[in-house]
Amino acid sequence: MRTFTLIRNVCLILLFILNLGGVSFSQDRVYVVSSTVNPFTSIEDHDSWGSATSDLQAAINALSTDGGEIWLERGTYYPTESYYTTDVGDQDYISIEDDPAGITDPARCISFILHSGVAIIGGFNGESNLSSRTDYAYEGANATVLSGNIGDTNLDTDNAYHVVYAQDNTATSASLSDIIITDGNANGTARNSRGGGIQTRHGGTYNNLTIIDNHANRGGGVYAYNGGVFNNCLIISNNAIDYTNSPKSALGGGAFLHLANAELNNCDIIDNISSNDGGGVASSDGNIIQCKIINNECDNKGGGVYTFSPGGNYRNCLISNNTGGSGGGIYADLGGSWINCTVVNNRGTGGGVYSREGAVFTDVVFWGNQNSLDLVNEVNLEEGGVFTNCAIGELDDLTVGTDLLALNSTNTDANGPHFVSPSTVSGRGENSTDYEENMSANWELALSSVLKNTGIDDLTGLGLGDSDLAGNARVVQERIDIGAYELQYFEVNIQSTGNGTVTPDSPVELLEGENTTIELTPDDNHFVMVFNVDGIDRTGELSEDGGVYSYTISNIQADIDVEIQFNIETQYTIEVTGDVGGDVTPSGTELIYGGQDFEVTLDPSTGYEIRSVLVDGVEQLDALDDNGDGTSGYTIANVAADHTIVVDFALRHVITFNVSDGGTSSETGLVEILEGNFLDVILTPDIG
Repeated sequence: MRTFTLIRNVCLILLFILNLGGVSFSQDRVYVVSSTVNPFTSIEDHDSWGSATSDLQAAINALSTDGGEIWLERGTYYPTESYYTTDVGDQDYISIEDDPAGITDPARCISFILHSGVAIIGGFNGESNLSSRTDYAYEGANATVLSGNIGDTNLDTDNAYHVVYAQDNTATSASLSDIIITDGNANGTARNSRGGGIQTRHGGTYNNLTIIDNHANRGGGVYAYNGGVFNNCLIISNNAIDYTNSPKSALGGGAFLHLANAELNNCDIIDNISSNDGGGVASSDGNIIQCKIINNECDNKGGGVYTFSPGGNYRNCLISNNTGGSGGGIYADLGGSWINCTVVNNRGTGGGVYSREGAVFTDVVFWGNQNSLDLVNEVNLEEGGVFTNCAIGELDDLTVGTDLLALNSTNTDANGPHFVSPSTVSGRGENSTDYEENMSANWELALSSVLKNTGIDDLTGLGLGDSDLAGNARVVQERIDIGAYELQYFEVNIQSTGNGTVTPDSPVELLEGENTTIELTPDDNHFVMVFNVDGIDRTGELSEDGGVYSYTISNIQADIDVEIQFNIETQYTIEVTGDVGGDVTPSGTELIYGGQDFEVTLDPSTGYEIRSVLVDGVEQLDALDDNGDGTSGYTIANVAADHTIVVDFALRHVITFNVSDGGTSSETGLVEILEGNFLDVILTPDIG
């Protein structure tokens, strides 16, 4: 019995349960079982578990006209339909009649043939809804298996060439979910040499599948030609093999993505083998996003990944503990783009990557990669490649790329650039103990890692998405981290003024969900005047013990700003006096702690103006601030003594001066004057 140790993204599994290939659950549904023999008659005749059919392919074909879904009971199912009856005009398939050498076996040219608009969902044991299903993963009690072992169960030479086949121009609305695909053996010619588990052409959506123990010349587990989207799939223990009857070399033990539009999203590609290139994945194009490519092997190029022009796009991927001839982790043959990937503990010539012209690497960390002589061999740059903002172990020449970070004894330790719990095994290892260590390794970052917050500052056009490989936020602080994992940490920024001490000093870095306690110790004759957390007054929540005040921030989920102000305990008296004609705020007797600022607002009533502001008997009318709303303000800064403020408002009057002929007046027209004030007027008669 196989056992696998996996760290999977549960939230994505739930997402795919809710959105299986874009097929509406209001469409027709057919129930299929393996436990009884019940030939298919019509869609309406098989609309419950009690009336379920045992003919899966007939159900698929019946729903292909208007679309619908199939609920598939636990158990094992075997293909029954020949794809030659559906793709007979395809020139790339060698017809049985045109195969004089007898390489193609007609009995093996059968698959489960998918159709656009038909969603197939496995893992049922009589349940009436998707969410009630349990234990339907590989080797689970309720697992649903599609098997290509159609002949002698002890042989694989008579197995179906492909277990699942999606014809040319199949749409993404053809979907397969929650199923195990196994025992395909594509050891024929032309298309019959590609995709032992699944061969999908132009479309098809594959959710939460386990693709295991399949063989082919190209794409042991999966061959995706110009399309096909794989979400949250486990592609494990498949093989690409150099068959004597195939003119092409083996390529892509786990999966081969050929041409554009194919996607692997959040998939685990583990323990696959190629007798030539691309132990885990081979790609000429396509998108490989948030995938783990671990413990794969090839005899030639690219133990984990082999790419050729244009290569494919790898984002937020872990490529670890793979073994190859050249390029233990990656062999980039004239193409490929890797952004924010973690390439670690691979083994081969160019242990991390063997890069040729056209390959592009951005924000990638290479560490712990070795050649077959156990020597550090992170990257082989002799034939080209563009490296930008990458972290590379024991790199001496920083001019081989742009903004490179050398990982050395000053910024690494036994855990490399401070990974949480890395494997110590080079490549795949030698035994089951090594395998378990590789599978349980944690390549996320510790708080002390030099990789945090040091990635490229402009993410425009990189297509990284919002999540890292662990499903966490891709950018947490000002800059992205280097590698596939974003450290989920936050900062507590503390600003303190006045006489007192604060422990710890700012900033404090905490992992998501952690706690920290801030301790405040005022100097003698001082106290904590202000304690704000993200602008909210928390002074009343401080705990005091022996003159030390403390506050605990729990379960941190975001950056936090803390403002602290210590103040002297000495108080001073401010006497504020106003009169009729306006308001003074505050007024009366105010007690103010030393060092604080004291502000008053003066608001004259209608028809009144401020005539005088005496502070300690000294006129300060010219020192008033205009508040812009009809009021004025005055501030005594840094109070260090008692003070008096006396405000005088006065009624405003208007005097009209009418001056006749025969002389002049120093005042004419309308003149405003405050009540009680004096106005000097000079009258000058004309001569004569």
